[in-house]
Amino acid sequence: MLRSEQVAGRAFAEGEFNALSYRPQTQLRLRNLIFNNPYLLTIGAEGLSDDAAWTKWLELMEQNAGGLESRDFSYLRARFDSFDDFASVVGFLQSSAIEGASNKRWSSKFVFPFGASALYEDAAVTASGVSTDRRFFARTGEVLYLMLC
Repeated sequence: MLRSEQVAGRAFAEGEFNALSYRPQTQLRLRNLIFNNPYLLTIGAEGLSDDAAWTKWLELMEQNAGGLESRDFSYLRARFDSFDDFASVVGFLQSSAIEGASNKRWSSKFVFPFGASALYEDAAVTASGVSTDRRFFARTGEVLYLMLC
């Protein structure tokens, strides 16, 4: 929330009472990679070549990623030396999940807030779209921000 207000040039400045309005992050790409991605371990266990592992994983994500207009994750391939390196980084992020072993749906799970990109709101992803869901009281800092104003 602070980041949204800072970008708009209004951080900690409330011009009028109850006029605060912002659009919180959903970070669906990040959540799909970390919480809606059961394929890394199985692909790693198959002993495929690096090229075959990337190809298989990209196909699976194209078919199964949720809540995204574009399910193209191919840009990640150029950012990692190997599929194993990529799987290790995702594994690290999965291990940083808050209540990662819970039965919450993948779009209601969160990672440790390493930075502003790791702060996002709870969302419900359905075939008809993505909507805000606050069933787990997972917010993006609104209460703290309003207390500081």
